[in-house]
Amino acid sequence: MPCSIGCKKCNKENQCKECDGSKGYHSQGEYCVPTCPL
Repeated sequence: MPCSIGCKKCNKENQCKECDGSKGYHSQGEYCVPTCPL
């Protein structure tokens, strides 16, 4: 099962453990959200 968008590593419950910073995402609780560009 693929992780949610913006997530690099997730557990079997599909909760994100590591967000994909190279694609502009950061962790907010157990979700990955897009980081707004400055």
